[in-house]
This record gives sequence, structure tokens and C-alpha cells, in this order.
Amino acid sequence: MEIFIANLNDFLVDESFIQNCLLLFSESERQRFLSSKSLKSQKEFLIGRVILRSLLAQKLNCQANQIIIENSSKGRPEVVFPKTTLSFSLSHSAGCLVLIISSNNVAIDLEFLKLRDFKRIAEKNFSKKEKDFINSNPVVQNFYVIWTLKEALAKLHSESIFTIMKKTNFIVDLKNKEIKTDFDNNLSFETFELQEKFIFSIAKNKTLNLLNQSAQNAFFCVKNILPLVTHKIKNPPTLYKSQVKEIQ
Repeated sequence: MEIFIANLNDFLVDESFIQNCLLLFSESERQRFLSSKSLKSQKEFLIGRVILRSLLAQKLNCQANQIIIENSSKGRPEVVFPKTTLSFSLSHSAGCLVLIISSNNVAIDLEFLKLRDFKRIAEKNFSKKEKDFINSNPVVQNFYVIWTLKEALAKLHSESIFTIMKKTNFIVDLKNKEIKTDFDNNLSFETFELQEKFIFSIAKNKTLNLLNQSAQNAFFCVKNILPLVTHKIKNPPTLYKSQVKEIQ
């Protein structure tokens, strides 16, 4: 598994850049781009897919415009050509993009640590134990730990976040820095802090170890694209991790 981090503000998105990028896309991707409701969401989609295609082209030994990405029957984007076992997941927030490419099914969610009406959102969507956790300090960080875990799980199963909200119960053990859930024993979860401004969580097959010795070079900052230049950055600190355990 590899994780890539990009600052969207590093990319100049003008008409020429847009038209060149659209030449790489499948028809469904072009329609997705054109249907985006704001320039901000268009830029996020465009840059994310261009970075993704550049990285996949390196791994699949092909040209970026040869790659075909379509939505599965459940609505999750996947590579349909060239044939590959690689999967990917993207998330962006407040000008930051994170992208995972893996040989196993995996999903990621990133959130900027901004103030919201945490109590109202938690009261509507979280279990009692989850609410108890986020009401302890630091409230902002703890809220986004639970939220990103649920978002990552929703992406992994191609379900609505609101459906997952009702199905899952995450308990964070502060003493042991461990995540517990009763959702699926075949999954595990990890949560990270990035630059003290973001929280991101990963849902994955529990046999997939993210931060083992062979994965120490998995974190990169994407600075430029076409051609792609990557720079290694310091691994973000792990806040919590789990092998799925049954909640007591």
C-alpha cells in the first residue's frame, strides 16, 4: 500500500490544463467532471484523477490515457483497463488531497479540523459510547476520528455514510490507543494526524499492515504533475490503530 499527499493549491488549473486533462479521461469521468456543481469540486476531481492516472501508469507500465476508470455496479470507481488487482481511494479537504493505491481493497477519508456543531451531529448520528468519546478532550480531534472512521468504512463498502452511521459503533481506547468495533472481523482501521490540521482514517483488510518495515517509504508529497515529481515526507503520527475487536 502507498499513500500520497498533495497540496491542491500547488496546481495551476487554467483552461489549457483542463482540456489536456480531459483528454486522459473516460467518457464517464468527463461527465462526472462536467456535472460538478462548483469550480472547487471540479478542481478537486480533476487534480485527483490526474495524479491517480500518473501513478497508475507507472505501476501498470502503460500510458495515462490508456487507463480506463469506470464506476462499479455499487458506484465505486475502479480500474477496468488494463486488468489489474490494484484498487485506490481518494479524499480531499481544505486544499489537501490524500490518495491510496493498494493491491487490497482499501478506503480513506480525510477531514480538516474545523469547528462544527459537534453536539448536534453526534446526537443524530453517533452511539452513546461514541458521543462520550468525542465529548472528552480534545473534542474537535475526537469528533473527526469517529467521523473519518465511518466515512472510510462507508467508502470501503460503497454505502451511504448515513447508512453506515446506523450500522457501526466505534470505540476508541485512549489508554491503549486502539480502535474497537463490532462491524466486521475481516477489517481493521487506523487513524492519523497530518500537520496538526487534518485527521484521516483508513479502513482495510486486517491482514494488510500499513506501517510495517517495508512500508516506511509509503508517504509522499506530490508537488508537480505531468511529469510527476514526488518528495518523501515524514510519516504522520498514528493516533489509533486496531485489529478489529468485539466491543465489550
